[in-house]
Amino acid sequence: MPKLTMQTTSIADLTLQAVFDKFIAFKKIKNLSEASIIYYEECFKFFTEYYPADQPLANITKDICLGYVQHLRKTRPNAKDTTINTYVRAVRAILYYAMEQEYIPRYKVELIRAEKEIKETYTDDELARLLKKPTRGVKKSSSGQRVKLE
Repeated sequence: MPKLTMQTTSIADLTLQAVFDKFIAFKKIKNLSEASIIYYEECFKFFTEYYPADQPLANITKDICLGYVQHLRKTRPNAKDTTINTYVRAVRAILYYAMEQEYIPRYKVELIRAEKEIKETYTDDELARLLKKPTRGVKKSSSGQRVKLE
C-alpha cells in the first residue's frame, strides 16, 4: 500500500477558490442540503465577479467586504438591502470558516442596515369576514329559510 504524503501549502498561497472548495467539502460532510450548497455556490460566483477566485485569500480584508457591498449596489441597482445581505451572509460564512481554520486573521463581516418594509394589515372588519365560518352550499333567504345553492 502506498504511503500517504502530506502536501504542504503555505497559508499565504491559499487562493479563495481553494478555501471555497474546502468549505463546500466541509459543508457536505456536515450533510447540508443540496439547496444550501447551491446557495453558497451562487453567492460565491457573485463575489468572484468582484474579487477573483484565483487571488490569495489572505488579501481579503474588511475593506474588501465593504467594497463588495458597493459593487453589489452598483451592479444590481434594483436589489433590496435584504438581498444584498443574503449575498454577504454567504461570503461571511466562507470567510468565518477560513478564520476558524486560521487561514486569515479574525475580523467582523457586518451586514448592511436594511430598512424594514411595513406591510399593510387587515382592518378589524376584514379580519372578522375572514374568520367567519363559511356556509357550504346553503344560504339563508331574506325570510330566514335555508336555500340550497346551485
